[in-house]
Amino acid sequence: MSDDTTLQKYLRRNRSESLSNGADEDGTEQAETVAGCFGFLRGARERAMCLELRRKSGQILAINYSYISRFEYQPDVGILLHSGSDTIKIAGTNLNAAIGPQMRLFDAICRHKVPWLSESDRAERLGAEKDAVIIMTIDW
Repeated sequence: MSDDTTLQKYLRRNRSESLSNGADEDGTEQAETVAGCFGFLRGARERAMCLELRRKSGQILAINYSYISRFEYQPDVGILLHSGSDTIKIAGTNLNAAIGPQMRLFDAICRHKVPWLSESDRAERLGAEKDAVIIMTIDW
């Protein structure tokens, strides 16, 4: 085996490891963490332009954060997002519980750090830990 093929072997391996560890194909680092049923932008200056809402049925609604006039958390109802005359209701469990250091779903939505939310299916709910964030329904 020549030195060139050995070098290529290790370059390929390092390239595939970097892609699986959160880098894009162009080598830039991704700044998104997936926390179960939502994505979280990690960078201090990272902000999502839109909030993508995904239902189990396959329906997807993307709403621009600038159109959300009021964010509301009610423990017995869930998270309410008010946009003009429309209200989006996100119901589930542990929606305002601490997931990690300084990481709560409601706070992250208020700071435009959540690019997407998705409803959890039955298998995810049954296999989830006791303190995991579970989104049961998203109504719009």
